[in-house]
Amino acid sequence: AVIVDRIEGLPDPSNKGERLLRLQLKNDWQGKNLHSIQNLVLSSLWETKAWARDQRNPLFNDDEHGSRFYIQAVADITRRWHLELNSEVQKDIRIDLRVPGTRDAEERGAFTNTFRSDWRIRDNLSFITEFQFRSDLDSIDNDNRTFKAFRQKYEFPWQAHRRFFLKVTIEHINSSDLQAFFLPVNPINERDLTRQVYETNWVILPKWSLKGLWVTQKTENARLLAPSPNGNLRVEDNISNISIAENIFNFTPALKLRHIFAYQNTNLVNHDVQPLFLENLDITNNFAELLYTPTPGTELRLTYGFEYENPN
Repeated sequence: AVIVDRIEGLPDPSNKGERLLRLQLKNDWQGKNLHSIQNLVLSSLWETKAWARDQRNPLFNDDEHGSRFYIQAVADITRRWHLELNSEVQKDIRIDLRVPGTRDAEERGAFTNTFRSDWRIRDNLSFITEFQFRSDLDSIDNDNRTFKAFRQKYEFPWQAHRRFFLKVTIEHINSSDLQAFFLPVNPINERDLTRQVYETNWVILPKWSLKGLWVTQKTENARLLAPSPNGNLRVEDNISNISIAENIFNFTPALKLRHIFAYQNTNLVNHDVQPLFLENLDITNNFAELLYTPTPGTELRLTYGFEYENPN
């Protein structure tokens, strides 16, 4: 064995391993012996995981176990209607979130139930619905309430023409667990998001295509407040708009150029009423990439700027 001494200013060397035990079951009827539906697939998973103890760098929660149980049902009701149902129970490895150096109480678990329906109305048009219920019994807010979230999402993908694709998404989340950079680790109740997303892909010419993304998101956080002369104000409430346009030029099979222009504008609802520790955002970003692949094993890539990630 090779022994590595600790170097001042660097983290302790560690070779901690992961101990994982997993059991998976699956049954696919393949359309046989079924009535009223075309096919049914049932699958389940149970796993438990722990980190092995590092004798040189022991931790207070060494040998703690986390577990996850998952079950899924997938059904083809008709040739055009597809349903999915997922249920999950997850218990994390205990850490010291509440009292530093002391293990948190035994995990009671986070429960997630998701229902998804995909209905192909026509060959080029679908309607997708998704509902998700989540309850984390170990995330307790200041009012001693457990975290409970509900998400509803509706999508309309439409291949309007062989050269033009459009997708509209409408989503609302009650008690979102999407974290901003300053928020605590635990999910919080009453942080609601409403989001509308429009995506397009237009093949203008055989060698030129244009992709577009427009996002409008409204955030309402009733838990993050700041005092003001007129009473407490919601600090995070905002309306954000994001626009992204991507031009793709395929000059030859080996030479490709991409240019992405992105713009984000975020306005805090109460920013003009009371100075807050958050600021409005007004961001513009340009990204360009030239890719040349003369052979499968040769690639030349020239980039400018930073690629804007899809927030959807």
